[in-house]
Amino acid sequence: MMAPIYLCPPELHSYIASFVCLTDSGRSIRSFSLLSRYFQQITEPYLFHTISATGTPNLLALDSSIRRTGCPLGARHLYLAPCENTPSRGPNKPLIQAIQNILARAHPTLETLTLDLSSSPHESTLIFSHLFRTSFPRLRALALSGFYPNPNTSTVNFPKLRRLHLSGNRNPCGLLHAESLPAAFPQLEELRISGLSMAVAFALEIEGALHSSSSRSPFPSYPGTPTTNTPGPYPASIFDSVPHSDITGTILPATLRTLSICPSSPLGQTISSRVGNDAGGKGKVKFILEDRAASEAEAMEGKVSHS
Repeated sequence: MMAPIYLCPPELHSYIASFVCLTDSGRSIRSFSLLSRYFQQITEPYLFHTISATGTPNLLALDSSIRRTGCPLGARHLYLAPCENTPSRGPNKPLIQAIQNILARAHPTLETLTLDLSSSPHESTLIFSHLFRTSFPRLRALALSGFYPNPNTSTVNFPKLRRLHLSGNRNPCGLLHAESLPAAFPQLEELRISGLSMAVAFALEIEGALHSSSSRSPFPSYPGTPTTNTPGPYPASIFDSVPHSDITGTILPATLRTLSICPSSPLGQTISSRVGNDAGGKGKVKFILEDRAASEAEAMEGKVSHS
């Protein structure tokens, strides 16, 4: 006699499986799939709902497993961190190919993506450049750690992205220029940039972008502008040496609501004296200066939780 559970329609079983995969790290959905061949087929789309792979060996093993199946992952949440501890003289080509292949199988369904390449400086720029050229139609949150290039694409590859966190480029000069961000992320609402150090030119980009997004004139006359004495560790001469054209043409996405910056202590003091914490709160974009020590502690806790 057939068990009562098998009398339910497959759609209901699939609906149940979609909730089971949210209960823990994956143990429950794997157990569910072992009940029978029928439930193995029902749970197959949800087995890779959330993927976390840390360490190069685990990334290579994941890539090998994906290649054997030959099927799309169907993953919604993906966390990849090679955690390279051995210094190398050049790019790790197998690692680059593995990450690119994983992204190629996962990109149609991904909703959140964290890619930590902070310990892989030879690979980060190549992988991030490839990522910016890949379409992620459902991605809502993206976090990149490592030496990232500025997005430079005329194709809208991230149509639904709402939250973006960039870390690892000490002076991402040009990030807020022209149409790079609005073109790549037309629905961006939250932008967080951390790991900044000695980024004088980028500090001026932030200042220009915030004033451009407000109802005030782009370069108002107030204490702390590039033509006056600048409080903080950096002398005004440093800001005066930056061409005025470098702070014009800065633009933020029209949908942006929050801009968070996590700089080194000296740079943070200077930005605070020129722009102020939450300076954009009165305008369209809320500007937040984060405490670097607290952010680093939070990042360390995140790495421990994914290990």
